[in-house]
Amino acid sequence: MTEWKECKLGDASFEIIDGDRGKNYPKKDEFFENGYCLFLNTKNVTTNGFEFTELNFITKEKDKLLRKGKLKRYDLVLTTRGTVGNVGFYNDNIIYDKLRINSGMVIIRPNGIDKEFNYQLFKYLKKDFETFTTGSAQPQLPIRDLKEMSFFLPPLPEQKAIASVLSSLDDKIELLHRQNKTLEAMAETLFRQWFVEEAKEDWEENSLLEIIQLIGGGTPKTAISEYWNGDIPWLAGGDIASNHKSFINCSVKSITEVGLNNSSAKLLPKYATVISARGTVGKYCLLAQLLAFS
Repeated sequence: MTEWKECKLGDASFEIIDGDRGKNYPKKDEFFENGYCLFLNTKNVTTNGFEFTELNFITKEKDKLLRKGKLKRYDLVLTTRGTVGNVGFYNDNIIYDKLRINSGMVIIRPNGIDKEFNYQLFKYLKKDFETFTTGSAQPQLPIRDLKEMSFFLPPLPEQKAIASVLSSLDDKIELLHRQNKTLEAMAETLFRQWFVEEAKEDWEENSLLEIIQLIGGGTPKTAISEYWNGDIPWLAGGDIASNHKSFINCSVKSITEVGLNNSSAKLLPKYATVISARGTVGKYCLLAQLLAFS
């Protein structure tokens, strides 16, 4: 590792490109189900990369009015607001040839480094992004802080070798994700068959709220240092999204007992289910221990 050099994300190896925020930024009635240019939203950039399910398109005329935020092949898209740190790689597998980012993302354009290594690097830095994130109700990663993040960059041949190994692992993970989706669809079909289509006549039909307890979360005031960095794990939206459909037993941030007692935050018991209701809505996980949540 003697030839590895220390770099910052604001160095010449990376170009960080913001999205357009001016008066020409598309309004809700300027998005369409089909169109000239795909305008990315936060649901399109997930913990597993790009996901093209809910799509917003803009017209050619609107696209011409926008000055910044248009992707080139092999760019990365990094989410910087809401669920911070998700990365999408605009490689040759993406069928859309015209894409723009919204105001909650930035484009990372490599300059002189291996494009596959660039993708793997930014996935690896996700925990560091969370460290620099500010705000609680709407977490944000300021670009000025992003540019100051440092890491060690290997020579180009090592970049290619590292990227090759990690990309092979990504392919295996993607295969497992597809298998999981197939199994989830099968489980959903069986659930519907057993508990809906073949429901017994003497079974009772209830509202969900009659059989569960719905509890809202809370966030201690971030300006009061005594409320934070204690012994109580505190889940933010990013923690829930990154542990979607699985158990969770730790969090990036923690609060003190004083913070818990002076806010609407609550402790939930083991096996409680937590669902994100803001930002990346609908992500859920199962608690493996006692935790508080936002």
